[in-house]
Amino acid sequence: MRRLICLVLPVVFAAVGAAASEPVSIAVPRFTLWTIEQPVKVIEQEYDTLAPGAHTRYRMREVEIPEEILREIELPVLTDIFIRKLADSSKFSVIERAKADVLAEEIEKGGDGSALAKKGRSLGVQLIAVGTLTYAARDVELKPVAYTARTDRVERGEIRVDLRILDVDTGRIVATVPGQGRIERRIREDTAEPRPMPGSLIVDLREELAHDLMAGTVDALYPFKVVTVKGKTAFADRGGNFRIQKGEMFDVIRRGSPIVDPDTGSVIAFDEEVLDRVVVTDVLPKACRVESVSGSSRISPGDILKPADVTSP
Repeated sequence: MRRLICLVLPVVFAAVGAAASEPVSIAVPRFTLWTIEQPVKVIEQEYDTLAPGAHTRYRMREVEIPEEILREIELPVLTDIFIRKLADSSKFSVIERAKADVLAEEIEKGGDGSALAKKGRSLGVQLIAVGTLTYAARDVELKPVAYTARTDRVERGEIRVDLRILDVDTGRIVATVPGQGRIERRIREDTAEPRPMPGSLIVDLREELAHDLMAGTVDALYPFKVVTVKGKTAFADRGGNFRIQKGEMFDVIRRGSPIVDPDTGSVIAFDEEVLDRVVVTDVLPKACRVESVSGSSRISPGDILKPADVTSP
């Protein structure tokens, strides 16, 4: 079965050496708080004498997130958790954050990008991942259990970070990755009296968000693919570090001819053939073993795995 697959994230890997034997080097500066441009009217004394009338200027305003949550999230800690997970993926050579922050300063300065490229080359950095916290919220709801002195505590929390991955040499955005950590859990307590929210909620939210960002970053640049095949059994390059579960099913895809946008010359889709469906039979720390559901032996190294629609035959 053949089908057209559209590219959701631009994969411009030629610019960073996709075929290189060594992992691509990536720098992750400290995450920052998202800012927006807010229009404001100029006061009368600031009217332009050469162009009478009211004018609109802009000022930068940070997104409104309660200070208490920001303190508990600790953006430097959140950044370091993401860096740890990115390094554990084995797909990147991750540069220490102190060097990454130097590159972030060059981005803030603006300019034509030559200074950023020069600094990046001197530090041995090919990509830089710039993250901004766009949303954070939490709440707790206490629900008394009927006819008892117990209480159900329902905790909810959510954190979102938008990540831009830049090619240091060109300054071009290679990919954008939205990350989300969301938790809702119910805790049975022995008393109806309210208690402080356990700090573990924020800790767990940071872990969830960092994992989601890591998986999205790797998926944006490196498809989940088969690396070795032996008979009807194959190994693929995702494992426990990507939370692959035994029993999960994936479609095996072989990528064909690229579909090129005539206006831009960029690849916007591929003609892809679904070869088979496989099931995960074993999960290793950084790989998984899969077996063909149909008994087919058409699978080859380099074939791509995508989550199967279990409702389809």
